[in-house]
Amino acid sequence: ERERDPEQRFTGASEALVRGSLVHRLFELWKFSEDPAPLFDTVLAEVALPPDKVDALREALAKIVESFRALPLHAQLAESPD
Repeated sequence: ERERDPEQRFTGASEALVRGSLVHRLFELWKFSEDPAPLFDTVLAEVALPPDKVDALREALAKIVESFRALPLHAQLAESPD
């Protein structure tokens, strides 16, 4: 199958689905005792995205992380051994 243009791939999928997949991948990679910000670019690079969507998705990841860090579950996971 021919490789699609990232613009077509992104517009063919729901932005919410893409964002959810990025969050899922981020949580797979994140060691909760560490700052996840360096992982944002790693996760974003794994998906073919239109350049004009990258900053908004990076901001969405940051907001989701901020919300998660406020939960007691984050503290529990951060204290758990790997």
